[in-house]
Amino acid sequence: MKTRAHGLAVGALACALLYAGCTVQVSGSRAATAEPAPAPRAFATPAPAAAAPAAPAAPAAMPPDGARKGYILFRSVFPDPTLLRPYGRAVLSLVAQFDGRFIVTADRPVAVEGVPDTRRIVIIEFPSLARAEEFYRSAEYAEVRELREGIGQVEAILFEGR
Repeated sequence: MKTRAHGLAVGALACALLYAGCTVQVSGSRAATAEPAPAPRAFATPAPAAAAPAAPAAPAAMPPDGARKGYILFRSVFPDPTLLRPYGRAVLSLVAQFDGRFIVTADRPVAVEGVPDTRRIVIIEFPSLARAEEFYRSAEYAEVRELREGIGQVEAILFEGR
């Protein structure tokens, strides 16, 4: 029987082999082979004279107009999550009013590197950083935010990305 720990162990083994200079081929959820990487070439083979340089590809996740989106990352701890329900109901419709959408809600994240941080994670996406800030600093959200005051600890981070 495979477990999550088994999957993490296989992943850790693959990372260690890659770090050691091995080529790792993965088939399904298990490492199939681990062979030494080929020795680096001492010189590069020149490209054929007729070949034109390839145009750089645009990032796949980039919106067509090049606009970057705005995000709010919340990390929180609520000893009694049932007390958060009124806030949750109120914030859902408010986020939509500001053209936002929830893209991540993780109640039990698992730290696989660095300092263990098991706080709840929520990420909300907005069309722009300005729109995310408009939501966060709005009078409407200030009222909704009061519904969670005193029942837990929250950290909020605004950022821009693709």
